[in-house]
Amino acid sequence: MQEEKVYPVIPADVYECVITDVESETKPSMFRNPDGSEQEPQTQFKFKLTITEPGAHFDRWLYSWVRPSLRATTKSKRPTLPQLLLAVTGKNFSEENREEVTGAFINSFIGAKLRVTTQVEASKATGKEYAVVVSFLPSKK
Repeated sequence: MQEEKVYPVIPADVYECVITDVESETKPSMFRNPDGSEQEPQTQFKFKLTITEPGAHFDRWLYSWVRPSLRATTKSKRPTLPQLLLAVTGKNFSEENREEVTGAFINSFIGAKLRVTTQVEASKATGKEYAVVVSFLPSKK
């Protein structure tokens, strides 16, 4: 059996990245309705980000899961889709722009440059630490 390669956790910082892949995922909701019934499955975008700045973390990957909502604020600690859109396009998006934000539009971001802010969090289930993307910023380059 092949041994799993273990990479050191990417420290909390701001990193220059490029979007190298985008997937749409639908997962069962972790939450329940007030009556105890299950909530609808949740769709989210999974962005694969590759660190492009020289240094110890060059060419390492980060993943960020983003809900497809165009509401600027959410209860989630995760970065929002409007924040990503602003970082990549320089334009503010809201629910009024819903028709512009298509799958093809999101896929056009593959190859786009941006910066991400990360923090280190431990998994509640395993205790293993991960770098978590907490915000998107425009690229300096």
